[in-house]
Amino acid sequence: MIRPSAGLFVLSLVALLSLINSLPPARASQPFSPVLEVSLSNPNPSANSNVTTTISLSPGSHPLGSWAIDLPLSWEVAKDTQIPYGNTVAEGTMSVDVDCNSTVDNFGFLLSNEPADPLTVGEWQGQITSWWPFTITVDGSSAQGFDMSADLTNFTEFHALCAPQTITLTIFGRSSPGDVAVLTNPSTTGTYTWTSPLVSLGAEHTTQITDTVCVCPAPDTDGDGVIDEANCGSDPTDPSERPERIDDAFAGVDDDGDTLVDEALPAGSGNYDCDGDGYTGTAENHVYSPSTRGDQDPCGSNASPPQVPPSPIGFPADLIGGPFSANKVDMQDLVSFVAPVYYLNTNVGTNPGDVRWDVVPGSTFGAAINVQDMISLTTVTPPMLASARAFGGPLCPWPPVDGDGDGVVYEFNCGSDPADPNKRPERIDGAFAGVSDDGDVLIDEPLPPGSAPFDCDGDGWKGDQESLIYNVAPSTTTDQDPCGVNGRPADLTGSDNALNIADLNSFLSPPRANDGHGTFNKFSHPLDDTAPMGIDAAMARWNLQLPPHLPTTQINIADLNSLLWGAEGSPARPPMLFGQLAFFTNGGQCPFPP
Repeated sequence: MIRPSAGLFVLSLVALLSLINSLPPARASQPFSPVLEVSLSNPNPSANSNVTTTISLSPGSHPLGSWAIDLPLSWEVAKDTQIPYGNTVAEGTMSVDVDCNSTVDNFGFLLSNEPADPLTVGEWQGQITSWWPFTITVDGSSAQGFDMSADLTNFTEFHALCAPQTITLTIFGRSSPGDVAVLTNPSTTGTYTWTSPLVSLGAEHTTQITDTVCVCPAPDTDGDGVIDEANCGSDPTDPSERPERIDDAFAGVDDDGDTLVDEALPAGSGNYDCDGDGYTGTAENHVYSPSTRGDQDPCGSNASPPQVPPSPIGFPADLIGGPFSANKVDMQDLVSFVAPVYYLNTNVGTNPGDVRWDVVPGSTFGAAINVQDMISLTTVTPPMLASARAFGGPLCPWPPVDGDGDGVVYEFNCGSDPADPNKRPERIDGAFAGVSDDGDVLIDEPLPPGSAPFDCDGDGWKGDQESLIYNVAPSTTTDQDPCGVNGRPADLTGSDNALNIADLNSFLSPPRANDGHGTFNKFSHPLDDTAPMGIDAAMARWNLQLPPHLPTTQINIADLNSLLWGAEGSPARPPMLFGQLAFFTNGGQCPFPP
């Protein structure tokens, strides 16, 4: 039986007459057979799961005149007064041939919670486009069930509509940014039927369509934090196997039981979440481009400021590190969309490293980085967290670690065994010179090909950064010596093998004659300071937060701050100091002689 949906058939006479006059000529043969699809982002009982509904019509059909959903009994919907007004509660897309010119138009829209009639449960308002308002009225009760309905003909300027038509609406489990419950799954597992009573444009047809969803947790049968195992090349029933990983203890071993080590994921796995962090391989390949290995490493904060190309790979939602936000998703990650750099509503390429904020690629909401990306951070429920919500939730279970305690995290990428405390990436300094550090019988050899994007000596700078800072590319020697003025980029003065106030002061003093860039020693001066045809090597030494590294790049506050603050593993908290703040630990002393 169809429950009445508030406002479903309410149209003013004037609007109805205008609508009829705007309709394209109807053909008796036009069908009206919409299809409904419903899915849950989190199928656990009592979860605040997003619910995505899609209603579609094939070409030649009558288009929709209404949108309506009857929720199954036991589903809970919050009343308007329980959700902060103005909070986003749903996002949607509409695809339809506007003006029946054989061209499908695509629109994206958001719905916000607004004050509702006291006799109803809620009112969610938005705009499909400038002339097409869209308001959902929520009615019903826990005992009788809730229904939602909206008029699709309330145009402010009239247009003919023709199929094909698809409307997809994702109703959030929790509002954004208020993080208040909107929808709550039933507390009992089982299969639930969603019903959509619909009317065609012009009211010639009415129909009722259904789809079922299961409130039953997706089985992580072997308890390894990955649900999509079969699609990712692993056995979902074997707790000793998981899709191939490349991080920390999983690097250098056969994780999926196929005898290969650290191989790429199988073809066709891009549509699945192979590392359990809640993001598909396709999404991770985008945010970590050009790397295609992001779906093989589930943890790790973004570098600050962001690197180009993005590094390290890990957890797309973990945008900000530092002592308070590393290895988790919290308000700092959300705020990073607007400060200190304003990424929101910009396209990828506007700011260095901004692709990391486009965590929902392919959005239809205008600019590439938009509110959909922000909402993803507040709603993602990764299997590695047992489908708990990441935002404000548990820490990532596999943070980048120094497994053998030698002060280097990415050992496997640097030619060493991450599990053997007697081996480390080849070093050339002090007691490490003249011996085989990595156990390959070679002595003081260069680091292996492919090691440049990694920090192989544990000082917090990657090899390709050090080669630019010291102007020694393509040599790897500077990433094989973590201390001293010629090995540790933080040691700018070179007087005492330490990071201290003298290194910070070197940005400012001694003062110099004003050449148009100020009187500070290095600060605000470009890298082509005394070499107008290229980069001055003496200036490059102070460009510590790179890229960029161009002749026109100026030494700035980010270079200075890189010595003081950053995520674990950054220059401010290098692996060789086991993540402690370098400036404040042991008087800034480097742990090895210069």
